[in-house]
Amino acid sequence: MQSYDLTIRELLTKPLCSLLEHITGEKIKSFLDPSFPSVKERRADLLLEVENGKILHVEVQSTNDFSMPQRMLEYRLLIKNKYPDRKIQQMVLYIGDEPCRISASLEEEGLIYRYRVIDIKEIPCDVLLESERAEDLVIAFLCRINDKSELFKRLKERLENLDSRERADFLAKVLTILGLRPMLKEEVLSFVKEVGRMPITVRLEKELVENFPVIGDLVKKGIQEGLQEGLQQGLQQGLQEGLQQGLQQGLQEGLQQGIQRGIQRGKQEALIGILEARFGEIEESLRERIKGIEEIEKLEKLLISAIRANDLEEFKKEIAGD
Repeated sequence: MQSYDLTIRELLTKPLCSLLEHITGEKIKSFLDPSFPSVKERRADLLLEVENGKILHVEVQSTNDFSMPQRMLEYRLLIKNKYPDRKIQQMVLYIGDEPCRISASLEEEGLIYRYRVIDIKEIPCDVLLESERAEDLVIAFLCRINDKSELFKRLKERLENLDSRERADFLAKVLTILGLRPMLKEEVLSFVKEVGRMPITVRLEKELVENFPVIGDLVKKGIQEGLQEGLQQGLQQGLQEGLQQGLQQGLQEGLQQGIQRGIQRGKQEALIGILEARFGEIEESLRERIKGIEEIEKLEKLLISAIRANDLEEFKKEIAGD
């Protein structure tokens, strides 16, 4: 989860500026160095200078961390030490899917300390839908969505106006961000199938592909659908042949063939699903070649190759080598 949080923070660094300007009413002027060298180096998520000279410090949280008041106080002291003459505004921006339970204050004897905690789900995504910057739409998926169809419509329009490289980068960011919103799983499945016809190559880190909730569910669904279809076809074919050769023997052979064919079909469909989710719609010849592979071990090896391949040509070399 820690590596996933770092990926999310890296993706959000620049796109968050528009949302922060909306929240604070301040115009962001520049990025400041967020690191604070010491015996134990501390690094803030975002340290920004606004036009009036004030410093805006933002921590992005995808989980409920109950030590946030102490962490924020520590950051405030470090920032004040580095910029002693500047006014400081601090904020925790919560982007998690669970309800936000982060405290916005720390009160002890002789100490009252407060900062802002904002749950991004309470901000309507409409404020970002009209933006001309494509990256602002990435943030919109984390905000309060009043009209899902409108949001995905805008996303498709943004993709159509980008070149293939920008389109791949943009969709990869959206897919990564949607790992925080599993409730959008069905819409994502439908959308990925629709945009699969666009010329696009989506590269995701192997760790994200394997652990990413939305993509993981898409792959599982492909395997499940393929397995069910394969079992049904195999059982039907096996039972028909079995009735001709003898009911008892036919049932046994039919069940065995059906289960084997079901596993084969499930892995074939999963392989095709992964390739099309990453590289767009594949040609019919490659699809037929995959469907012609019957060895379970070979299909499992190709599933790993499909996840690791940098592009479709690399995967084609892999399947040709086998």
